[in-house]
Amino acid sequence: MQIPTWLQEFYSYNGLFAGKATHCPAKGSYFLVKGITHVSSKQRIGIFRDGPFLPIKTGAASSIYGMMNALVEAVFHDPILIKCYRDDDIELYRTQKFDTLFVNPEDFYFDNSDFLGTLLVGENITYAHIDSAEAVNIQQPFLSKFGIKTIFEVHNIESDLVQQFGDVVLAEYLLEQEKGAVNKADWILLRSEKNLRQMCGINQKVLSKYSLYRGAAKSYDIEYTGPSIADRSGILFLGNLNYTPNLEAVNIIVKQILPRLNKDFVVHIIGDISKANLPSITSENIIFHGRIEDVNSIFAQCRIALAPLNFGSGTRLKILDYMLAGLPVISTMLGAEGLDPYILEHIVIEDDFEKYADIINTGKSIDAVSLFDARNFILGKWSWRSAVSDIVDAYNKLDVV
Repeated sequence: MQIPTWLQEFYSYNGLFAGKATHCPAKGSYFLVKGITHVSSKQRIGIFRDGPFLPIKTGAASSIYGMMNALVEAVFHDPILIKCYRDDDIELYRTQKFDTLFVNPEDFYFDNSDFLGTLLVGENITYAHIDSAEAVNIQQPFLSKFGIKTIFEVHNIESDLVQQFGDVVLAEYLLEQEKGAVNKADWILLRSEKNLRQMCGINQKVLSKYSLYRGAAKSYDIEYTGPSIADRSGILFLGNLNYTPNLEAVNIIVKQILPRLNKDFVVHIIGDISKANLPSITSENIIFHGRIEDVNSIFAQCRIALAPLNFGSGTRLKILDYMLAGLPVISTMLGAEGLDPYILEHIVIEDDFEKYADIINTGKSIDAVSLFDARNFILGKWSWRSAVSDIVDAYNKLDVV
């Protein structure tokens, strides 16, 4: 199927149809960047990735990065990143714990010569872990010829998400891609029971080959900034603003929450954003930081964090990041979807945006001692060390499929 122009535009931010860089591997060739950690295991996992990866800019990339590092530490499975080369900064990959295999975009998507399959077999890759329905549909047929099994990781039910945006044509296209990916994949990883129900509505074959995998918080780089937060004037929102649900949440903050706040509050927005998506505001009380390497300096200026999400799917791990930093959280019920009941007890759930300012202005939120207990809970149950067991279990199940 020819990829429609509107889908090319949809993906253009991620560079999926960008021109090849001058030092891109030629078709039928590759280069391997060795990581700093060698893992000796009986199973090597190829983690397929196109679009931005390092430096981390998106939630999906952050999740994959955390998963790969956790797999390395788990020792039993050895992940290798299979990266469609998009003018990547190779030096960023030399310092990672995992190996990276860079290939030409034509070999990544259109393997007519069996080059990529032969290469993966040579690298002793047992499984291909892919987080795109389109990529599963393209790559699984030639992977299966080489005895490589395919895992389809579902971050979001993309057809449902785009349907919420109102783009019916794109939603129908993605629906067919998801239906086909369920047919082709050997195993499927889903983020929540809700996502399982949604995928069942698309293709009931998912019921015979799925695992639930909730993801994890970024406990490796978020410091605890509490408990003395009452004298701070910052309000935090964290998220990639090229992702429509996050951008809509920022518009809610700007239009419905910020005007009702006391004048001494400053809203800090952290996350990648293109100029085209940047809201046109001139207020001194809101700062767009863009993507920053160290979020802790901004977290330490904030007294509360927000997740005013109206639509989306998957698990909103930003709430866990907020709580790891010791910040009280106000969220919609949808924004907290997929999280433990224990976590819901430690945040303020509010779907009426007019009430957010009153909660912030009066300081009606969860006490800092309670938040410290919640941080310890997250470090135990929502760390990558804990979450990676779901991934390992899925790989083990593939041995008997």
